[in-house]
Amino acid sequence: LVVPPMRLANQAVEALNRAAPCLALALLAFSLLCAVGYSRYLARPIVRISSIAGRMAELDFQWKCGETRRDEIGALGRSLDEMAERLSAALAELEEANAALRGDMERARELERQRLAFFSAASHELKTPMTTIAGFSDGILDGTIPPDKERAALQTISSETRRLSRLVRR
Repeated sequence: LVVPPMRLANQAVEALNRAAPCLALALLAFSLLCAVGYSRYLARPIVRISSIAGRMAELDFQWKCGETRRDEIGALGRSLDEMAERLSAALAELEEANAALRGDMERARELERQRLAFFSAASHELKTPMTTIAGFSDGILDGTIPPDKERAALQTISSETRRLSRLVRR
């Protein structure tokens, strides 16, 4: 009476031995399912933050991470939000400064064009009388202009000299 019949105990062990592989497979499948679910739960914010970092590398700051977790991943998401705001503001300031610099450069180019135009016009205005003076004075000196026309040539030289003086005084 104290010892149960061995036959019943052996049947229980045999039933357990037959069910053990199925139980082990079921337990393994459940463990794998839990592991996949938990890894996706952990990896999803990291994948999203990685995508956001890629957008930041392309200078796209028009997004919000909006991470609400209280762990390190949430802190990283909030830091990315703050960094995006600051970088966006800095980029806007740089674009404004760049536009102002372009305007300054265009004004400098226009001033340079005006300066060159002025010197070109001044050079032309000075060359004409100087060429006349040089031609008549060379003609008098080398005898090309006859002595009876020297007085007219000297008057032309004198008027061109006065013209040069007026141009220089302006």
